Amino acid sequence: LCGVPFFSGFFSKDEIIDSAKHNDYKVFFVIGLIGAFMTTAYMTRATYLTFFGTARGAAAGHGHDHDEAHELADDTHAPAHVDHGSHDVAVDAHAHGGSSGSEADASHATQHGFVFATESPALLVVPLIILATLAIFSGYLNAAPFHIEKFHHWIESSIGVEVPEAAAFKWVNALPSIALVALGFLVSLALCKAVFSDAPSRLKGLTQRNKVLGVGHRFLVNKYYLDALYEKVIVYGIAHPISKAAYWVNQHVLDGIVNGVGKGGKRTGDWIYKNVDQRVVDGAVDGSGAIARGTGGALRPLQSGKVNQYGALLFSAAAIAALVLVIVNTNS
Repeated sequence: LCGVPFFSGFFSKDEIIDSAKHNDYKVFFVIGLIGAFMTTAYMTRATYLTFFGTARGAAAGHGHDHDEAHELADDTHAPAHVDHGSHDVAVDAHAHGGSSGSEADASHATQHGFVFATESPALLVVPLIILATLAIFSGYLNAAPFHIEKFHHWIESSIGVEVPEAAAFKWVNALPSIALVALGFLVSLALCKAVFSDAPSRLKGLTQRNKVLGVGHRFLVNKYYLDALYEKVIVYGIAHPISKAAYWVNQHVLDGIVNGVGKGGKRTGDWIYKNVDQRVVDGAVDGSGAIARGTGGALRPLQSGKVNQYGALLFSAAAIAALVLVIVNTNS
C-alpha cells in the first residue's frame, strides 16, 4: 500500500518525493521514485507467491531452504507433484477454496502431501487487524491532498519549533510516482505469472541458460553474500584471531597465575603442617600429656589402698598443720 493512492503509505511516500523535488534534491528524488517502483514490484511478487499458484514450502511437503531457494528465482517452477502409485497429482492449494476446517479437505490435503494453512490465534490476528486498519486509514491524519495537517500541528506543539512549509500538493507532481507504482505492479505480476504459473514460458529456466543471469540469480539467492562476508571475513578474520589470542592468554597467563597460586598454597600448607602443626601444636599437646602422665605417676603411690599408709599421711599432715599454727602464734 506504499504507493497506492488514498492509502496511508501513499500520503507519506508522495510527500517525501515531492519535498525532495521541491528542495532540488535530485538524487533523493530519483531514489524515491526507484524505491516506489521496486517496493511495489517486491510486494506484488510476495503477494502472488503467498496467495496464488500451487502450494509451496513445507505445506507442500518440500524442505524449506530448498524450496525457498527455488522460489526466489528458479525459473523452472512447475506445479508441485506427488506421485501416488501410477498417478501424478498436481498439488493445488486453492482447489478446495482453502477451507482448512473441513475433515474432507484435511483428508484430501493429507492424501496429496500437504496441509492447508490454518488461521493464527487471536493473539496474532488482532494486532494484524489493528496494523492493517492503520495502514489504510492513519494517513488521513496528514493527507496533503485534502489539506489535513494534523501531524504538522502535533510536531509544532510538541517541540516548540515551527516546521517549514512543505510544497503545496499537486496531483500532477504525484503522477510520476503513481505511474511507477502501476508499472511496478504490472511488470512484477507479468513476471510472476510467466515464472511461477503452470503456463509455459520462455522465462522458465532463463537463469540456467544465461550465465550472466545465473550469476545474478545466485547473488540474490545467497543474499548478496552478506552471510558469507560475516562468517568468513568478520567472524573468521576478526573474531577468530581475538578468540585465539584470548585462549592463549587463558592457557599461558591466567592458568599460569592460578597454577602458581595453587603451588604456592600447597608449599605454604606443607610448611605449616611440618613446622606449626607437627612441632608446635602436636608438641604442646604431647608435652601436656607427658606432664600429666608424670604427675600421675608421682601421685600414684599415694593411692595404694593401705589404711596404715593413709593414717600415717593424715598424722603427718596434722603434725605439719600443728607446727604451722605454733610458728604463727609464736610470731604473733
